[in-house]
Amino acid sequence: MKKMWVLIGKDIRDGLTEKTSLQMLCVPVVFTVIFKYLVFSRGDVTIFYILWMCTFFNVALLPMCVFPLLVTQEKETHTLPVLIRSGVSEQKMLLSKAAATLCIELISAALMGIICDLGLRQLMLYLAVNITVSVALLPFGGIVGIFAVDKNSTNVYSTFGVLFMMIHPLFTIGGGLWREMGKMLPSSLLSEVFFPWIFEGLFLTGQMLMSIGVTIVWMAAGGLVFAVLYKKYGLRTEKKG
Repeated sequence: MKKMWVLIGKDIRDGLTEKTSLQMLCVPVVFTVIFKYLVFSRGDVTIFYILWMCTFFNVALLPMCVFPLLVTQEKETHTLPVLIRSGVSEQKMLLSKAAATLCIELISAALMGIICDLGLRQLMLYLAVNITVSVALLPFGGIVGIFAVDKNSTNVYSTFGVLFMMIHPLFTIGGGLWREMGKMLPSSLLSEVFFPWIFEGLFLTGQMLMSIGVTIVWMAAGGLVFAVLYKKYGLRTEKKG
């Protein structure tokens, strides 16, 4: 257990110091500051909209980009075999990097919530929703980590998943069928659970329960796909050809 805590601490440091992952941590926070104090400083939009818009950066970038970046960093620096020889299995290494990603996610989300002046109760619920959505998306970042062999390929592969998750606002704005399609994404927890609960005073409506169910399905499906692919391929360390 002590070794696991050491690994998680190392991965958190790596995530906060590696240039690409640090930029991804800063993007949602910086955009929150820009939108609140520069773009919408005259009260043209509510804090609700700023936080809702910027959170999509957070829940898409960190689990689907930072997590696989931490994995491929071990491949690129050829430290993965060293970890294995020192008694750290691939499974423990993946678990450590997933835990580190969630810790970094909490840091980013907490900063965004503080910037948007959330109260303590609101902030705790906001962090819980962020973590839940991130856990649902971690397996898909793990899939990128299986097939990518360096940081460049990680950035390319993860782009598709990030763009897909960040089209949720377009679904919501579209209304009708498009809005219903947006409810099929785990990020719907933000629009259908967190914000109605905090800002509208609603509690456990049918739509909230549906959103929670959708997120659970994403967790289960993503975990199953990752487990199958990992069992078949392991962590690939060589480029084809």
